[in-house]
Amino acid sequence: MQASSAAPLPSRPRYCGIVTPWAGRGRGREAIPQIRALLEGLDYDLVLTEAPGQATTLAAAATDEGVEVMVAAGGDGTTFEAINGLAGRETALAALPPGSGNDFQAAGGTRRSGRGRSTSAPEAMPAG
Repeated sequence: MQASSAAPLPSRPRYCGIVTPWAGRGRGREAIPQIRALLEGLDYDLVLTEAPGQATTLAAAATDEGVEVMVAAGGDGTTFEAINGLAGRETALAALPPGSGNDFQAAGGTRRSGRGRSTSAPEAMPAG
C-alpha cells in the first residue's frame, strides 16, 4: 500500500468563522454566541461580513493566513461565497444555517429547528 501524498491533518487546526449578521432577518447576529460556544477551546477567529460578496475575500485571506477549517454562518449566499473563496485550496468547510433559505445546508442533511438552530452538528467537508 502506498503512502498518501496528502498532508497530515494538523493536531490543532485553525478555524475561521465568517458570519453574515443580517442573514435570516438578523438571526446571523443572534447566532454569534452559539458559534463562539461551538468554537470554544479551539484556535479560531470570528469575522462579520459587512457587504454582499465579502465572504469570498475573507475566506481566501483566512486560508492564506493558515486557517484549515472555515465555518460559514449565514444563508446560501454566505456559504457559496465562502466556497468560492476556498476554491482550489485544501480547506474544510462547515456551514451553519442561521439564514432564511439554507438550501445548501438542507441538501447536506443539516436542518433548522425553530429560530435557526441546527438539529444536527455541521460536518466539515473539503471545499477545494
